[in-house]
Amino acid sequence: MVARISTTLFYHTGLSAMEQHSNNLLRIQEQLSSGKRVNRPSDDPVAVSKLHNLNKSLNTIDQLVENGRYAKSQLELEDTVLNDSVSVLQRARELTIQMMNDTYNAADRRAASEEIDQLIKQMRNLVNTRNPEKELLFAGVDSNAAAAFSDQAYTDTGGDPVVDMVAYTGATTGQRFVQIGFDNDNYLAPDDNGDPSRVRIGDRGDVAFSVTGTPGGTITLSRPDGDTVDVDNNVINVLVNLRDWLRDGQQPPPEIGDQLYQAITNISQVQAKVGGRINRIDSQYEALQTFQLTLKERKKNLEEVDIVKATADFTQTQVALQFAQQAFAKVQQMSLFNYLR
Repeated sequence: MVARISTTLFYHTGLSAMEQHSNNLLRIQEQLSSGKRVNRPSDDPVAVSKLHNLNKSLNTIDQLVENGRYAKSQLELEDTVLNDSVSVLQRARELTIQMMNDTYNAADRRAASEEIDQLIKQMRNLVNTRNPEKELLFAGVDSNAAAAFSDQAYTDTGGDPVVDMVAYTGATTGQRFVQIGFDNDNYLAPDDNGDPSRVRIGDRGDVAFSVTGTPGGTITLSRPDGDTVDVDNNVINVLVNLRDWLRDGQQPPPEIGDQLYQAITNISQVQAKVGGRINRIDSQYEALQTFQLTLKERKKNLEEVDIVKATADFTQTQVALQFAQQAFAKVQQMSLFNYLR
């Protein structure tokens, strides 16, 4: 049995071939114009799904890098404040040791008390430092509080008020963290040991400016009049006590020098931990950059067009379209009506 091939079949087959070649030519032209192999989901559904996941990961990396920059700026600001605080306390300790010498008289000590008073004001500003977003650096999670250290009224054992001393009024629990790397569970741990993908920004003032190195609690200070006073465990109160001794014209007791030394040691230890966190951010940034380059290379292989191959395909498809058009023109002339005519 011989199948009958109609003129209509020739006609539609020719049209279909030209349409297919035209679509292919248009697709390749679009690829060459955009530089991308995948311009719409229908071009490669599997590649589109992979590209979506890659873009999501790349966007996450961008956010983590930005988080790292923010965390580093916070820690660098804290490091600067802590460094300035150490300078203030070292100067105060130098004056303490000098004024303990018998070569200085009461007038000299009263003059030195004026410098200590200026150091107190500087220290009060440092412990209540705010970042560019107006957040307190040393108030813990209560970064929007009025102050990390506030004036506090104390009374000594003789019943006399002690002025200009302060107490820590920031948060006593919790810390502020920023995510700087990928994790598995996206769970925010309450401390540095819980999740290496996060870094703590800022230190509580009751830790950083503690005299004894232990957050919270009180210390007992000996007063110039022979009384004692129990005050918040922070270095500003030691400076105020030093000023009061010098203002009274007396030699400061050796314990003040020891307290200042302990405070300097504690701040230096906090500063070392801040430096460690900055180094961790830098290491994480390098890891993210390496991972980002890998993902971008994979994305490039999936998305970008091979110019040489696409150019060759364009020429080949263009030739095929021309042949299809010529063949269609010939087929049109084989119509039975043309024959009868």
